[in-house]
Parts: sequence; C-alpha cells; structure tokens
Amino acid sequence: MLFRSLRYLQSTVDHRVGWRSDATQYGARTYWASAAETLSSGVGDDDDRAILKFQALRELGFPRNDFYLMMGRDKVRGDYVMLVAKARGRWWLLEEQGDTPVPAEQRTGFEPAASFGAGRAWVHGRLRSYGVAANSAPRVRTAAVATATP
Repeated sequence: MLFRSLRYLQSTVDHRVGWRSDATQYGARTYWASAAETLSSGVGDDDDRAILKFQALRELGFPRNDFYLMMGRDKVRGDYVMLVAKARGRWWLLEEQGDTPVPAEQRTGFEPAASFGAGRAWVHGRLRSYGVAANSAPRVRTAAVATATP
C-alpha cells in the first residue's frame, strides 16, 4: 500500500508539474516554493517538486520518520534535491522526473550533503581513509546534527 502511494505520487507530480528554473519562475538563483505555490503555478524545479511530495506524504499520514528531503550534488545536474521515502522495508528515491521511485541503493552519481525531516537533520560526508587502494569504494559517514521535539 505505501509503495503504491509513492508510485502514484511520483507519477502524478511528474505528469502534472512542469519543469521551470527558479531564475525564470522567481528571478532568483534558488527559491524553495511551498506545495501550494507549486500547485498554483503548475511548474517548479527539483526542490519545488521534492517539497510538494514531502508535504503530500505528510498530509496523507505517511509515517513521519519514513520520509526526508535530501540535498546533494549530482554529477550531471549539479546541486540537487530529492525526496527519500521508506516502503517495503527499503528506501526509495522520488526524483524530479520518472514515473516510478528508484531503490536508493541503485542510484549512482549522487553525493548526499544533508537530509532533513521529522524534526531531524543529518549532514553526510566521506570518511577520510589513508592508505586505501584507489579503486576501493568510499565509505560514507552520516551524522545526526539536530533533533527537535514534536
């Protein structure tokens, strides 16, 4: 049931919200629009779509510890924001395009920087490793940096 909700939300936002940069839409380098603003205009960029999905899951009663906004750097797109949600015992990425959420472990070319939601935030980073072979995979460290009470 939860995964079907994620798939429906991903597909609906992808088909009903057109893409437009913040520079064109708001005359600013970056602007994080509310769900109401994005729905009203019918357009938005990656962060606007992620916020819309985040607010939709909250309104639908999705478990609040099971979805977060994640900011980072994509090798192709540059700075990038997406929604991360848990269903069927795994984490899924709801990106700005595509009909179906992507399993988090299958996503490549993205370096997370920070995640937040449910009154918590994390800063992601790489652990320094000295004397490690050049072809070994980097380890990623995640640290909780803020916790707020509901």
